[in-house]
Amino acid sequence: MIDLTDYPASSNLRRVLSVRSVLFSALAALIAVVDLNLQRAPLVTIVGALGAFTFASWLRTRIPRPVRDGEVAAQLVVDVVALTGLFYFTGGWTNPLVSLYLVPIAAGAAMLPRALAWLVALAATAGYGAIAVAYVPLPHVHGADAPGAEFATHVLGMGLTFAIAAGLIAYLGTTMAASLRARAAALAHAREEILRNEQIIGVATLAAGTAHELSTPLNTIAVIASEMRAATTDRRDVDVLLSQIEICKDILRRLRDEATVASDDLQSIGAFVDGVAEQFQLLRPAADVAFHRSGCAPEPLIRAEPTLRQAILNLLNNAADVSPGCIDVAAKWTADRLVLDILDRGAGFTNARGVDREPYALEVPGEPVEGMGMGLILANATIERLGGAVHIADRHGGGAWVQVTLPLAARAA
Repeated sequence: MIDLTDYPASSNLRRVLSVRSVLFSALAALIAVVDLNLQRAPLVTIVGALGAFTFASWLRTRIPRPVRDGEVAAQLVVDVVALTGLFYFTGGWTNPLVSLYLVPIAAGAAMLPRALAWLVALAATAGYGAIAVAYVPLPHVHGADAPGAEFATHVLGMGLTFAIAAGLIAYLGTTMAASLRARAAALAHAREEILRNEQIIGVATLAAGTAHELSTPLNTIAVIASEMRAATTDRRDVDVLLSQIEICKDILRRLRDEATVASDDLQSIGAFVDGVAEQFQLLRPAADVAFHRSGCAPEPLIRAEPTLRQAILNLLNNAADVSPGCIDVAAKWTADRLVLDILDRGAGFTNARGVDREPYALEVPGEPVEGMGMGLILANATIERLGGAVHIADRHGGGAWVQVTLPLAARAA
């Protein structure tokens, strides 16, 4: 995940160090290869000191401390100072490579706030002015005795400067554009999560109010059902009605309690799956569900959070709503992960996209997928909050396949 608070400056620092490594490696190669009567000792000293500083700066990027724009600007000023030192001993402003001052200026303009970018530009201008006033002239080039040879060498150096500067500036531009696109994508994803969380909070508030309001009519229905049971001899249907009323009351009690108290109970994964299966059978006694369990022994632990249990029940309810036949539920686990596959024989997810990418785009041509509305969105949000993921796909032979993955190690930590 991208760190929106530190990502740009730290990335820019690494980018500056990469450009410096390429630029001064090329200059060091030129110093070593070109046959000039140069004062090599000061040049080697400048390049060596800059190499050591660059190595220390790479080590700094590994320190988990925020990088500020001022630090990036200081690195570019160091480049300007190093270029000024090299140009002083190699002809000053008559050096055909002097246009390389544009590289740190371009980097500052692309990466830094206005004030710091102008600071780098002024430093480069000052360096250029300094080598225009004082410098060590370039010695005569061996083999340049023919008329025009000195000018041809200068033009060749200018061409080399253009190639180096163009390549480095193009690298800066393309990588900065890629960083901006990644940052924009991260911000868009964050906005989507905020909107979804606001929707979930609204649903949760409405659910809490609804739970409070439903308690009164449920009590009235329970009283009437008890009177009906006492007045009839065939009590089977009334008993079913009373049991369903008790289930509704229990759901409302849990909703009220779980809204204020978080469960810290650790359960074995097998006990958790069995509890979900038992609760679902109570809620949907007519549903034809087959639960299958497999995994390593001893069974790992999972934090049995009520929201997680409710999320899985929502997915099972969706399958029971749309599937006319048997629902297969396969729970498989390893020491650090639970995979729950829910397979039904309903209409499927034809042309639907995965919940992990587009949780709001669950529809088939012409009509919404029945039973796959807010319940699926809430389940996906809950499971993502717990470090897991929900994936959906069409089942081979017809129907839907919903897969839930959860990291057990993170849940039991």
